[in-house]
Amino acid sequence: MESSFSGNVEGLHKLVKALGDKHWIKLGIFGAKDSRNGKNQENDNAYLAAIHELGKPSKRIPQRSFLRMPMTACAKEIMQEGSRGAESFLAKGDKITVLKRIGIAAEGALDDAFASHGFGTWAPNTPYTVAMKGSDSPLIDTGQLRRAVDSEVMEG
Repeated sequence: MESSFSGNVEGLHKLVKALGDKHWIKLGIFGAKDSRNGKNQENDNAYLAAIHELGKPSKRIPQRSFLRMPMTACAKEIMQEGSRGAESFLAKGDKITVLKRIGIAAEGALDDAFASHGFGTWAPNTPYTVAMKGSDSPLIDTGQLRRAVDSEVMEG
């Protein structure tokens, strides 16, 4: 999926240059947060995330992007929020804190997508699904998938 936004990105270019390419942010579902009550792989959060992110037509599950779409829709806001105070941190040589803050801002955008039904873009649950789970909120049943989203600063 290609994403873009327009505006004055001179500050972003400076930030990227200052951060270098030794570190990056991983955002998604990984580690201990993948497990859903110790059940099999088909119930793991990463497996369910892939189904919802990409859709599964054979099961009549529409695509409801909660990773790519919010990152695209909120890229500018994530960078603005996450890089607040970056100059101060970078002056101290603290690149990791800047990246962690960007990761936390990205997590916030994903949480906002869950709260707003994908900013109003997710297909609604079918009447059958609503009857089965007792809710018309897509991707929110137990809240496990939503709580599994995390970010980490990686090196390499």
